[in-house]
Amino acid sequence: MDRLRISFRGVRFAYQAGVTVLDVPELEIGPGLTLLRGANGAGKTTLLRLAAGVERPDAGTIAIDGRDLWVEEARARKPIAYVPEQPDLTPYATIAEILSLVARLRVSPPVRRRRRSPPRAWRRSPLGRSVSCPRANAGGPSWPRR
Repeated sequence: MDRLRISFRGVRFAYQAGVTVLDVPELEIGPGLTLLRGANGAGKTTLLRLAAGVERPDAGTIAIDGRDLWVEEARARKPIAYVPEQPDLTPYATIAEILSLVARLRVSPPVRRRRRSPPRAWRRSPLGRSVSCPRANAGGPSWPRR
């Protein structure tokens, strides 16, 4: 795994039919640190998305350690990880929901969520009901009552 190579051969990609945004006749990325530079819209993120298998090229092949990414998908993707700048997850998902999803996809035990305790500004009244201490909550969000 320390000798990982990613190869692009005749790769072309277009987000819209007929408008090629990336054309890579031949590129070999060897082991070690690789820096991608370029202006906005140059294709850096698209190249990474293609290498990770997030996008499928319109033409050509992408191989990881000699395994075609779209023929031996599982074996080719195993030694790589892709963390996008802007994840394409729903903006309404909580961190716990995202972690639980990732754990399920990786067949790991589910993440246990700890129950949050109310802030110290909430106290129990002698009748057993939660009451707010106004001075402690001044200007801050109020804790939902149950």
